Amino acid sequence: MNRNKRSVVLNLKRPAALAALHRMIDAADVFVHSMRPSSAERLGIGYAAVAARNPRIIYAFAPGYRQDGPYRDRPAYDDVIQGESGIAGITELATGEPRYLPTVIADKFCGHILASSIGMALVHRERTGEGQEVQVPMLETMMSFNLIEHLWSGAFDQPMGALGYDRALTPYRRPFKTKDGYVCLMATSDVQWRGFFAACDRPELSENPHYATLAEHTHDVLTAMGYGAGEIEQMSR
Repeated sequence: MNRNKRSVVLNLKRPAALAALHRMIDAADVFVHSMRPSSAERLGIGYAAVAARNPRIIYAFAPGYRQDGPYRDRPAYDDVIQGESGIAGITELATGEPRYLPTVIADKFCGHILASSIGMALVHRERTGEGQEVQVPMLETMMSFNLIEHLWSGAFDQPMGALGYDRALTPYRRPFKTKDGYVCLMATSDVQWRGFFAACDRPELSENPHYATLAEHTHDVLTAMGYGAGEIEQMSR
Protein backbone atom coordinates (compact mmCIF):
# COMPACT_ATOMS: atom_id res chain seq x y z
CA MET A 1 0.00 0.00 0.00
CA ASN A 2 2.93 2.35 0.53
CA ARG A 3 4.95 1.40 -2.53
CA ASN A 4 6.76 4.34 -4.16
CA LYS A 5 5.84 6.67 -1.31
CA ARG A 6 8.24 8.78 0.70
CA SER A 7 7.34 9.73 4.25
CA VAL A 8 8.53 11.85 7.12
CA VAL A 9 7.13 12.26 10.63
CA LEU A 10 6.74 15.86 11.81
CA ASN A 11 5.57 17.17 15.16
CA LEU A 12 3.90 20.35 13.93
CA LYS A 13 3.92 21.86 17.41
CA ARG A 14 7.67 22.32 16.93
CA PRO A 15 8.65 25.41 14.92
CA ALA A 16 11.37 23.56 13.00
CA ALA A 17 8.95 20.82 11.95
CA LEU A 18 6.34 23.36 10.85
CA ALA A 19 9.00 25.17 8.85
CA ALA A 20 9.91 21.90 7.12
CA LEU A 21 6.27 21.36 6.18
CA HIS A 22 6.08 24.92 4.87
CA ARG A 23 9.02 24.23 2.56
CA MET A 24 7.18 21.21 1.14
CA ILE A 25 3.98 23.22 0.74
CA ASP A 26 5.84 25.87 -1.24
CA ALA A 27 6.66 23.32 -3.95
CA ALA A 28 3.54 21.13 -3.72
CA ASP A 29 0.63 20.71 -6.12
CA VAL A 30 -1.74 19.16 -3.58
CA PHE A 31 -1.98 19.29 0.21
CA VAL A 32 -4.25 16.67 1.87
CA HIS A 33 -4.99 16.20 5.55
CA SER A 34 -7.46 14.21 7.63
CA MET A 35 -7.63 16.45 10.69
CA ARG A 36 -10.61 18.36 12.02
CA PRO A 37 -10.57 21.86 10.49
CA SER A 38 -10.18 23.50 13.90
CA SER A 39 -7.08 21.37 14.58
CA ALA A 40 -5.54 22.38 11.26
CA GLU A 41 -6.21 26.03 12.03
CA ARG A 42 -4.58 25.77 15.46
CA LEU A 43 -1.49 24.22 13.91
CA GLY A 44 -1.24 27.03 11.37
CA ILE A 45 -2.06 24.89 8.33
CA GLY A 46 -5.62 25.97 7.58
CA TYR A 47 -6.50 26.80 3.99
CA ALA A 48 -5.87 30.53 4.30
CA ALA A 49 -2.39 30.00 5.72
CA VAL A 50 -1.42 27.37 3.15
CA ALA A 51 -2.86 29.31 0.18
CA ALA A 52 -1.01 32.43 1.31
CA ARG A 53 2.26 30.55 0.78
CA ASN A 54 1.19 28.76 -2.41
CA PRO A 55 -1.88 30.25 -4.16
CA ARG A 56 -1.88 27.49 -6.81
CA ILE A 57 -2.11 24.66 -4.32
CA ILE A 58 -5.10 22.28 -4.15
CA TYR A 59 -5.94 22.06 -0.44
CA ALA A 60 -8.10 18.99 0.22
CA PHE A 61 -9.60 17.31 3.24
CA ALA A 62 -12.50 15.00 4.13
CA PRO A 63 -14.09 16.16 7.40
CA GLY A 64 -16.87 14.23 9.04
CA TYR A 65 -19.46 16.91 8.35
CA ARG A 66 -20.02 19.87 6.06
CA GLN A 67 -18.32 23.04 7.13
CA ASP A 68 -21.37 25.31 7.11
CA GLY A 69 -23.28 23.09 9.54
CA PRO A 70 -23.47 22.76 13.33
CA TYR A 71 -21.28 19.63 13.46
CA ARG A 72 -18.36 21.06 11.48
CA ASP A 73 -15.78 20.33 14.19
CA ARG A 74 -17.03 16.96 15.39
CA PRO A 75 -14.71 14.00 14.88
CA ALA A 76 -16.05 11.19 12.70
CA TYR A 77 -15.24 7.52 12.26
CA ASP A 78 -16.35 4.97 9.71
CA ASP A 79 -18.69 3.18 12.14
CA VAL A 80 -20.37 6.43 13.20
CA ILE A 81 -20.87 7.57 9.60
CA GLN A 82 -22.27 4.16 8.62
CA GLY A 83 -24.87 4.64 11.33
CA GLU A 84 -25.69 8.29 10.63
CA SER A 85 -25.87 7.89 6.86
CA GLY A 86 -28.35 5.03 7.07
CA ILE A 87 -26.18 2.07 6.12
CA ALA A 88 -26.71 0.28 9.43
CA GLY A 89 -30.45 0.94 9.22
CA ILE A 90 -30.63 -0.32 5.64
CA THR A 91 -28.98 -3.53 6.82
CA GLU A 92 -31.72 -3.83 9.44
CA LEU A 93 -34.36 -3.58 6.72
CA ALA A 94 -32.69 -6.48 4.93
CA THR A 95 -31.78 -8.74 7.86
CA GLY A 96 -33.82 -7.58 10.83
CA GLU A 97 -30.76 -6.37 12.71
CA PRO A 98 -28.77 -3.16 12.26
CA ARG A 99 -25.19 -3.98 11.30
CA TYR A 100 -22.21 -2.23 9.78
CA LEU A 101 -20.98 -3.42 6.42
CA PRO A 102 -17.96 -5.66 7.07
CA THR A 103 -15.62 -3.13 5.49
CA VAL A 104 -14.71 0.50 6.12
CA ILE A 105 -16.98 1.62 3.29
CA ALA A 106 -17.26 5.26 4.41
CA ASP A 107 -13.50 5.73 4.73
CA LYS A 108 -12.77 4.09 1.39
CA PHE A 109 -15.59 5.57 -0.66
CA CYS A 110 -14.98 9.09 0.64
CA GLY A 111 -11.30 8.63 -0.18
CA HIS A 112 -12.21 7.80 -3.78
CA ILE A 113 -14.46 10.86 -4.01
CA LEU A 114 -11.72 13.03 -2.51
CA ALA A 115 -9.19 11.76 -5.06
CA SER A 116 -11.63 12.37 -7.93
CA SER A 117 -12.40 15.87 -6.64
CA ILE A 118 -8.69 16.67 -6.40
CA GLY A 119 -8.29 15.55 -10.01
CA MET A 120 -11.04 17.91 -11.14
CA ALA A 121 -9.48 20.74 -9.13
CA LEU A 122 -6.18 20.14 -10.89
CA VAL A 123 -7.94 20.31 -14.27
CA HIS A 124 -9.49 23.62 -13.19
CA ARG A 125 -6.06 24.92 -12.18
CA GLU A 126 -4.56 23.94 -15.54
CA ARG A 127 -7.29 25.96 -17.27
CA THR A 128 -7.36 28.99 -14.95
CA GLY A 129 -4.16 28.96 -12.89
CA GLU A 130 -6.27 29.02 -9.73
CA GLY A 131 -5.80 26.78 -6.72
CA GLN A 132 -8.73 26.00 -4.45
CA GLU A 133 -9.98 24.30 -1.31
CA VAL A 134 -11.68 20.90 -1.76
CA GLN A 135 -13.96 19.56 0.97
CA VAL A 136 -15.58 16.10 0.92
CA PRO A 137 -17.73 15.77 4.07
CA MET A 138 -18.16 12.11 4.96
CA LEU A 139 -21.76 12.19 6.19
CA GLU A 140 -23.17 14.06 3.20
CA THR A 141 -21.10 11.98 0.78
CA MET A 142 -22.41 8.71 2.20
CA MET A 143 -25.96 10.07 2.28
CA SER A 144 -25.60 10.71 -1.45
CA PHE A 145 -24.21 7.18 -1.85
CA ASN A 146 -27.40 5.77 -0.32
CA LEU A 147 -29.76 8.26 -1.95
CA ILE A 148 -30.14 6.79 -5.40
CA GLU A 149 -31.85 3.54 -4.42
CA HIS A 150 -32.66 3.67 -0.71
CA LEU A 151 -33.39 7.26 0.34
CA TRP A 152 -34.85 9.01 -2.69
CA SER A 153 -38.48 8.39 -1.69
CA GLY A 154 -37.98 10.45 1.47
CA ALA A 155 -36.34 13.39 -0.31
CA PHE A 156 -39.60 15.14 -1.20
CA ASP A 157 -41.71 17.58 0.84
CA GLN A 158 -44.33 14.85 0.88
CA PRO A 159 -42.46 11.50 1.13
CA MET A 160 -43.37 9.15 -1.71
CA GLY A 161 -43.11 5.92 0.26
CA ALA A 162 -41.01 3.97 2.73
CA LEU A 163 -37.24 4.15 2.63
CA GLY A 164 -35.35 1.21 1.16
CA TYR A 165 -35.27 -0.38 -2.30
CA ASP A 166 -37.22 -3.63 -2.25
CA ARG A 167 -35.10 -5.48 -4.82
CA ALA A 168 -31.93 -4.77 -2.86
CA LEU A 169 -33.55 -5.73 0.46
CA THR A 170 -35.37 -8.91 -0.52
CA PRO A 171 -34.06 -12.10 1.16
CA TYR A 172 -34.00 -13.70 -2.30
CA ARG A 173 -31.11 -11.44 -3.30
CA ARG A 174 -28.25 -13.51 -1.98
CA PRO A 175 -25.70 -16.15 -3.02
CA PHE A 176 -27.49 -19.47 -3.47
CA LYS A 177 -26.26 -22.66 -1.84
CA THR A 178 -25.32 -25.59 -4.06
CA LYS A 179 -23.90 -29.04 -3.38
CA ASP A 180 -20.31 -27.79 -3.50
CA GLY A 181 -20.51 -24.16 -2.39
CA TYR A 182 -22.43 -21.04 -3.31
CA VAL A 183 -23.19 -19.42 -6.64
CA CYS A 184 -23.73 -15.74 -7.40
CA LEU A 185 -25.86 -15.14 -10.46
CA MET A 186 -28.37 -12.78 -12.00
CA ALA A 187 -30.61 -13.52 -14.97
CA THR A 188 -32.51 -10.48 -16.23
CA SER A 189 -33.76 -11.50 -19.67
CA ASP A 190 -35.53 -14.46 -21.26
CA VAL A 191 -32.32 -15.42 -23.06
CA GLN A 192 -30.34 -15.41 -19.79
CA TRP A 193 -32.99 -17.54 -18.07
CA ARG A 194 -32.86 -20.10 -20.87
CA GLY A 195 -29.09 -20.16 -20.54
CA PHE A 196 -29.41 -20.63 -16.79
CA PHE A 197 -31.80 -23.57 -17.17
CA ALA A 198 -29.48 -25.14 -19.74
CA ALA A 199 -26.49 -24.74 -17.41
CA CYS A 200 -28.50 -26.51 -14.68
CA ASP A 201 -29.33 -29.38 -17.08
CA ARG A 202 -33.00 -28.44 -16.85
CA PRO A 203 -33.70 -26.92 -20.29
CA GLU A 204 -37.31 -28.12 -20.12
CA LEU A 205 -38.03 -25.44 -17.52
CA SER A 206 -37.84 -22.89 -20.33
CA GLU A 207 -41.18 -24.24 -21.52
CA ASN A 208 -42.80 -24.10 -18.09
CA PRO A 209 -45.47 -21.36 -18.19
CA HIS A 210 -44.18 -19.94 -14.88
CA TYR A 211 -40.68 -19.46 -16.31
CA ALA A 212 -41.20 -19.08 -20.05
CA THR A 213 -41.03 -15.28 -19.99
CA LEU A 214 -39.50 -12.73 -17.67
CA ALA A 215 -42.92 -11.14 -17.13
CA GLU A 216 -44.41 -14.39 -15.83
CA HIS A 217 -41.39 -15.11 -13.66
CA THR A 218 -41.39 -11.60 -12.18
CA HIS A 219 -45.10 -11.86 -11.41
CA ASP A 220 -44.53 -15.08 -9.47
CA VAL A 221 -41.56 -13.66 -7.55
CA LEU A 222 -43.47 -10.51 -6.56
CA THR A 223 -46.43 -12.60 -5.48
CA ALA A 224 -44.13 -14.73 -3.31
CA MET A 225 -42.76 -11.51 -1.78
CA GLY A 226 -46.28 -10.55 -0.67
CA TYR A 227 -47.27 -7.96 -3.27
CA GLY A 228 -50.91 -7.80 -4.28
CA ALA A 229 -52.23 -7.90 -7.83
CA GLY A 230 -52.86 -4.14 -7.86
CA GLU A 231 -49.31 -3.35 -6.69
CA ILE A 232 -47.79 -5.69 -9.29
CA GLU A 233 -49.89 -4.08 -12.04
CA GLN A 234 -48.73 -0.62 -10.94
CA MET A 235 -45.07 -1.73 -11.00
CA SER A 236 -45.43 -3.07 -14.51
CA ARG A 237 -46.65 0.25 -15.92
